[in-house]
Amino acid sequence: MSNISRKQKVVKPNYNGLISVKLEWLPITDIAFNKVNHARKKSAKKERIKKICNAIKKGDYLPFAYEPPMVEFNEKTGKYDLLTGNHRYQAHEEAYEKEMWVAIVKFDTKRNKRIAQSRENSREKGHDFGQEFRDTDDIIHIARGNLQDMEKDGKEILESDIAKELVDLGVTKKIDFNLMKIEIAKTLKTAVEFVVTIKESDLKSTALEIEENNSSVKTVIKSFGTVYEESRRADKANFDAVMNVKEKYGADVKVKVVASFHGLDAQQIPFAREERKKIFSSYEKQVKKQAELINSKNYTTPEFHFLNQLVSDK
Repeated sequence: MSNISRKQKVVKPNYNGLISVKLEWLPITDIAFNKVNHARKKSAKKERIKKICNAIKKGDYLPFAYEPPMVEFNEKTGKYDLLTGNHRYQAHEEAYEKEMWVAIVKFDTKRNKRIAQSRENSREKGHDFGQEFRDTDDIIHIARGNLQDMEKDGKEILESDIAKELVDLGVTKKIDFNLMKIEIAKTLKTAVEFVVTIKESDLKSTALEIEENNSSVKTVIKSFGTVYEESRRADKANFDAVMNVKEKYGADVKVKVVASFHGLDAQQIPFAREERKKIFSSYEKQVKKQAELINSKNYTTPEFHFLNQLVSDK
């Protein structure tokens, strides 16, 4: 006899493109489980399955309290394909349950079905028994699949297309949003090159993450502009910042310059990146020569001769 309580408040799935939902107890044998989870880049985790299985055996599993696994009827096989809830399905099998509480659903498009599969695992849904939240790779996996389908239909992918996928998938953090756009575009055949706008807060959060992951590394952040004079000032400020870090922590400390550009197009940025490295190297050579002069025995400190500008000047 099953230990699962059947007296709970029912929760229904609610997603864009969902045209029908039917909640019921479905025999485990009627559900077709695919080990390849299309909403995940990685496979299910055994410890998660075990946690749910133990909850079922102890009578702690509350199927109505959370959104149930979604299944879709497959006319070719006569079974119900499992769309979400892979961990829960495998836990039910291991607990020798004969039925599972599911939502039999139907979506208007393949794209909306994929998005629902991903969002079902998002943190906004809250915790489930042993639920594994989606990560960045999972989101990219779904967005890439939808965009690749668009490519197959002959569409050239624009930045706005990638952005729409991420918005529909519920990505809200700006830094994640920008990084994902670039990562997705790299894997598409027809994606048009574009430039992502980076804010100072993005630079700071990236620099903080780098230092947290490696305590021996120090960072300097810098945004470079388009105007020559502005860019040169930024180059000098960047060089001074790096030297200040080395003066504080030692010449051998590893420094990473976390940088971005504003006002440049996609064709200009690769050149500008290489220029920043060359300019920094030129400053190093210049300062080295200046240091040699200062350290020479014959070096003399300059005298200042100020022109009369005040009434009191004599």
